[in-house]
Amino acid sequence: MRYRLSNEAAAPEHLLRPARYDHTLADVAAADKGGAAAVLRDFVEGIQPGQLENLLAATARGAGYGHEFAASTYDDDLDEDDEPFEGVLITARFRPDDVVLSRRGYEQLVAALADRAQSRPPA
Repeated sequence: MRYRLSNEAAAPEHLLRPARYDHTLADVAAADKGGAAAVLRDFVEGIQPGQLENLLAATARGAGYGHEFAASTYDDDLDEDDEPFEGVLITARFRPDDVVLSRRGYEQLVAALADRAQSRPPA
């Protein structure tokens, strides 16, 4: 199933929760219920503080970013046989569902993760 989240639903203040693990930047609210939140959790929890610079650089270029568990793809980087969408598609490797955010919503999510990384105490 493809979920399309509004900017309000994807707003970091509604979506992100404090990280449960030291190696992650944040958790996603209601991810234990599955659906869009679980897909976003796979993406968010897979971004470790040391990878944030690469995510920020990719986002600034309008390029997708991926890691072991999930990936993002921009709507202007599709193959001809891909299902079209508008914004940024988040896919999780071990889930049949995916999530579409607006470009603005995705950029706000990435910025919020960067803010959380900066506010973390040094390891």
